[in-house]
Amino acid sequence: MRRRSLKNISQVEGYTSKEWRRVTYHSLSAGEGRAQMESFGYAGKILRVDLSSGDVDRIPTIDYIDRFLGGRGIAAKVCWDEVPPEVGALDSGNRLVFASGPLCGLPVLGSSRWVVCGKSAYSTPEHFNYSNLGGNWGAAMKFAGYDAIIIQGKSDKPVYLLLDGDTIQFKDASALWGKGAIETREMLKGELGEEVKVVDIGPAGENRVPLAILLADNDRKKRHELSA
Repeated sequence: MRRRSLKNISQVEGYTSKEWRRVTYHSLSAGEGRAQMESFGYAGKILRVDLSSGDVDRIPTIDYIDRFLGGRGIAAKVCWDEVPPEVGALDSGNRLVFASGPLCGLPVLGSSRWVVCGKSAYSTPEHFNYSNLGGNWGAAMKFAGYDAIIIQGKSDKPVYLLLDGDTIQFKDASALWGKGAIETREMLKGELGEEVKVVDIGPAGENRVPLAILLADNDRKKRHELSA
């Protein structure tokens, strides 16, 4: 994921209030300020990606935040509405939701938390679960213009999703298949640039091991059985 609004900032974490204002003014100049102000800290858009069809859609965050707070609230509502009880955690009808809250990205200690939510394969019975991570991936997602990314469907081959502002690409991940999570991350950064923010899985997730982890930038990792 590339950070659209941080072209002059080398790190998401550790930037000054002056640099934060530059990010804010950049968004205002891009015509997004009104949406951000009206959404009370949210970027204003949710990205929906269907791996089966290759379709990509954008929906307004405001459809959720009037009743459901933060990234976990948005994800809970998505899963409640779209994942019937009979759908299994490893079925293509499940949803995997990457989401952040209104405080994510602020230059305040502990604010850049983000979550990955969905029906868990480890729980008995299977039910909604979430992973809470730190680092700068969640902030990068918001600076790219999205409060959440909803993944659904199933690809017929290994792919990864590349977000570069408004450009969304499905990229062939065959060369990454079987690699460890750290090696995968470094390979992607080597190909796409060090500024790209990555969250990925390793062989355990590829083989649907329930205890597999997600690994994000800054070596932030979380289990909660959603990597499978």
